[in-house]
Amino acid sequence: VTVYLLLAPLVAAYPHTLAGCGPRNMYVDLGASWCNTLQLHTQLEEAAARSGPWMVFAFEAAPLIAPYLESCAVELAAGRPIPPAPVPPTGSTADFLEYVRSHDKLRVCSKEGVRDPTRWRHIKKCVFALPEMVRNMTSLSADPVLGSRETVDARLAAAGQCPERHSITVINAAASDENGTARMGGGIEQLMVGGSKPLFAGRAPAGLYMHNESIGGEAHRSRWNVRSVDIVRWIEHNVRPEDFFVLKMDVEGFEHKLVPSMLEANLTGLIDVFVWECHYGFPGSKCRSLFARAASVPGFLPAAVYTESLSRGHYEKKLSQQGQRLSGGARRG
Repeated sequence: VTVYLLLAPLVAAYPHTLAGCGPRNMYVDLGASWCNTLQLHTQLEEAAARSGPWMVFAFEAAPLIAPYLESCAVELAAGRPIPPAPVPPTGSTADFLEYVRSHDKLRVCSKEGVRDPTRWRHIKKCVFALPEMVRNMTSLSADPVLGSRETVDARLAAAGQCPERHSITVINAAASDENGTARMGGGIEQLMVGGSKPLFAGRAPAGLYMHNESIGGEAHRSRWNVRSVDIVRWIEHNVRPEDFFVLKMDVEGFEHKLVPSMLEANLTGLIDVFVWECHYGFPGSKCRSLFARAASVPGFLPAAVYTESLSRGHYEKKLSQQGQRLSGGARRG
């Protein structure tokens, strides 16, 4: 899975390694989390008819998740199933509560019912205090190699290659509208009930679960820095109009920066399938107006757009390029 290459300068032309390369199948998973959407592209009807290898690029900002994501990539590349997660592989409170309800070792904390919102915080606190959970959370550690500049740069450069076989490339970095460093918030508990969140102007959005500082060490802190990658420029440099490009975006608030940047860069015609989840609770976050702005630009949104469904755990097809309501969907995990 690891690719050792030097990052080519970001220039307007496509990498010379693509000379003579036919249309490629590319799936970029922004916010791969606990591997829940690593194979989402295989469930999309638009991708089902595609032949040839797939190049999958899985971005994940959380250093504590990245090693598990790497193990998923290794196992899938070897033709084996995704390995069991060390903690509940959930990314929202709703998914976490459903996981607790359906697993015997955790169900002891849900006797008072997961349907009562007034009990949700109590259930979380109970689960996170279970001895086995504490051991598993404590055992999680970051791999500095995955987040190093050398590894991230090399793996970003892999998008400029002509594939011979199916590949999954894990990139431990935050998807952003600029190259640099992103300040993130959320301890290990938050990674199971909503994911780490970007701290805009140093402020944490509402709803972050308070981290138990007695769990783990320095890598388990509630606020941390991670490499950020200018996704718009990376796409612009590596994705060609003839490539079949599936983009999934679940970046916990960064979409309010990314989508406007994508519009400004005029990425019209590059995205064939767009799967996204929009988040409220951030300065100036208005998901309806953000989607309306994207839909108002002719040719920007592809014929296939999937958004998070009101039915938990699903994405549903929302709009065609002409604004028609469509049917169909895909599971998140």
